[in-house]
Amino acid sequence: MHLWARPWRSRWVRLSLLSSLVLGLLLVSTGVAGAQATLPSPKSTQAEDILELYYIVFGVGAAIFVIVEAMIIFVALRYRRKDGDELPPQIHGNTMAEIVWTGIPTIIVVIIFAISYVVLEDVTSGPAEGENVVTVDVTGRQWAWSFAYGTPIGAQTTSALSHNPEDESLQVDDPDAFTSFSRIRLGAEHMRVLEIDGNRLTVARAIDGTVTQTHAPGTPIDSLFNGTEIRQEERLGGATPTPVVTVPVGTTVRFDISSEDVIHAFYTPQFLYKIDATPGRINTMWVKVTEAGFYESQCAEFCGREHARMLFTVNALPQAEFDAWFEAKSSASVVEPPPDGDGTDDGDGTDDGDAAVRGRQLFFANGCQACHGDQGEGFIGPTLAQTSFTIDQVIQQYRTPRNLMPPFSADRVSDAEVADIHAWLQTLPLPATIVPGEGTP
Repeated sequence: MHLWARPWRSRWVRLSLLSSLVLGLLLVSTGVAGAQATLPSPKSTQAEDILELYYIVFGVGAAIFVIVEAMIIFVALRYRRKDGDELPPQIHGNTMAEIVWTGIPTIIVVIIFAISYVVLEDVTSGPAEGENVVTVDVTGRQWAWSFAYGTPIGAQTTSALSHNPEDESLQVDDPDAFTSFSRIRLGAEHMRVLEIDGNRLTVARAIDGTVTQTHAPGTPIDSLFNGTEIRQEERLGGATPTPVVTVPVGTTVRFDISSEDVIHAFYTPQFLYKIDATPGRINTMWVKVTEAGFYESQCAEFCGREHARMLFTVNALPQAEFDAWFEAKSSASVVEPPPDGDGTDDGDGTDDGDAAVRGRQLFFANGCQACHGDQGEGFIGPTLAQTSFTIDQVIQQYRTPRNLMPPFSADRVSDAEVADIHAWLQTLPLPATIVPGEGTP
């Protein structure tokens, strides 16, 4: 007697079924099955749409699975070969059956495509015209995140600016609205004001990982400030300073996401989708958070040695609390220029003021402000204002850094340039939270 003639009488079949049942009950009891089969609780209107689509696709897939498996089992049992059975007549084709099993899947795919397209449009489209939007500019770099916010300054361009990065001259209608070395935003492009000459600005183009764009006369200009805050978290088994991006509840947030080095991914599980931070382009993500709270997030694209530590947290605040936070943060974010050279020789043939000017330019050109703040006040990285490190110690940190700081070779930043950065750091005011002589590195 063949095994397939009496499947239920086989000891191996019964043992396999029993083992599968025990394993399934074990998975359910430990919560593993539920953790893998369900999505995080959605905390945005876009995530709610995605969750509905997930359940529709999952339901259709589950129904097809059950029907197909039931038919396979029915055919296997009902038409299994018995002793003395002769081979049944062979059928070489059935036009109606082929139409049915081709037509039904096609209809299902078309319906799922249509529903998916509607959800995709809802998730990726901007808000309705006139709706309030908060724009957050996200910059990813190995291995940290920074978040910038803009405020209108009541000024606009009076000349065109091409996408050519060598086009660095910009005329504005109100030069008094700008300060030297402040950050500004035209469209989605970030710039830094290098020099103010009458109503003409000399700017550094496409900073913070953004890309050059064409800007017509009459383009409104925003002043940018760093809104990144730090929260101590225990996600990696010890206290880890984690960048925090603050957003309002119930208001559409536009994340403009870019990268300064490699591909990263901006991912909050409760939003149910992620957007890559890609060098050379700006990707946009729309989110309307529905519930206040902290949402642990992370880079979801392998980006190098410290990828696992590239964490961040979304802090969703009620609108009134966010407005108060925004006002306080924007008022406190002012970049002070370094002192002008006074002709004083510092002992090595250079002028202290000139070295500070060069050091400031190098500090921002190498992205140091992303971790240490525009004024060396520190957040992801330590406070550097009025640092007690010697020049030799700073050079050693650049070459063989501790913690998450990337290394800087002498080809990228020379010893003399590190000395200029050190000179500028000595001119910076201590943040209010630092007691002179204490708390500085």
